Amino acid sequence: MTQPAESPLIAPCDSEQSCVSYFFSKRWPGGFYCPFCGSAQPQHPPALIVVCRLCRRQTSITAHTVMHGSKKGLISWIRVAHCFCTEAKGISARRLQHLLELSCYQTAWNWLQKIRQAAALAEAAPCSNEVLFTTAELPVAGLTAASPPTIAVALNLERSRMEDNRIRLMVLADDHPQTIGTVLDQLVTRQATRLKVLHSVPLPAAVTERYWLASADRQQSAMAETVVKDLRSWLEEVYRGGVNPEYLQNYLDEFTFRYNTAAWPNRRAVLDHLLCGLITPLPLVGQPTPKNLAFAEERR
Repeated sequence: MTQPAESPLIAPCDSEQSCVSYFFSKRWPGGFYCPFCGSAQPQHPPALIVVCRLCRRQTSITAHTVMHGSKKGLISWIRVAHCFCTEAKGISARRLQHLLELSCYQTAWNWLQKIRQAAALAEAAPCSNEVLFTTAELPVAGLTAASPPTIAVALNLERSRMEDNRIRLMVLADDHPQTIGTVLDQLVTRQATRLKVLHSVPLPAAVTERYWLASADRQQSAMAETVVKDLRSWLEEVYRGGVNPEYLQNYLDEFTFRYNTAAWPNRRAVLDHLLCGLITPLPLVGQPTPKNLAFAEERR
């Protein structure tokens, strides 16, 4: 039975058919177009499985998304996303298992990993305009690694209040300048971006051709330190050090989503933003960000 506190967020999708209509409009905001023959069919009615009227090939609303191949109904996905959004700081797999009355812990854990993927897609737009970029070690209690992992931090510097600015975070495989430069290109828009960088960050020489570089001042350096400090505290408080380094990027994606939406006054919009990530087609191998993420960014 749905609790009253949940109804303001999930009322528009209180049946499987209403979920189909919702996700159909998110997947194809301009009306259905066939991914096989490329024909536009804006009058096509919402359906879970859509048959092209020209080439007769089938496609699904969830094809090539985080929900691809799932046996769970769409309404179940929305309820999981709702649980994720309404827990103020975060939600563990054990907590999700309890809320949804799941018999298997592994099911809850797998579901959370999928939701974190959706959160990453919802927040996949790179930082732009004036951006602070740095790297930092992330010593977290309980991380079973030989040395603390190093992460890249990109922080927008557009607004006066730090909590109103977006961040992007990514685990670094190593501290080689070429590796850092590749991650930088994924986190920050090229060309017109004014990039503030700490002196200690090794960058490849080619970066000067892609960004307007300047040194970060002491106040900006402190802002980056605050983000890393808040991330570390969040990991230790919510997950109590139980973070496997193999899945650290997933937790960074969750923190990024929560940080970037924390100041949104409309919590319904936060859920809608996450659901946009759920229905966004996954990037192809070798393409970190698909071009059709624009509609997810429009929900910001």
